[in-house]
Amino acid sequence: MKVFVVDPSLFSPTYDAQFCEALGGLGLDVRLIGRRPRGHEEVEERDFTLVPHFYRITESLPDFLAPLARLGKGIEHAFDMYRLVALAEREKPDV
Repeated sequence: MKVFVVDPSLFSPTYDAQFCEALGGLGLDVRLIGRRPRGHEEVEERDFTLVPHFYRITESLPDFLAPLARLGKGIEHAFDMYRLVALAEREKPDV
């Protein structure tokens, strides 16, 4: 069974990783759909796959453009949600 766990901003990467690992340990094919982890964050992929789907542009902007990134993040979120629908149609998760 294929499962998508979606946390666009990875607000709780440790919880997400442990939750996905537990689901994967049950034999499920788990994808954690979020953003790319930042330099100080570690998301060890055990029994699941991290898909860096969200905020690819705004997360890559340099710090001095942070005000622009905050504005653009909302726009990028809407676009990434649209892309998530396309990804789900392609991958056909069960949950």
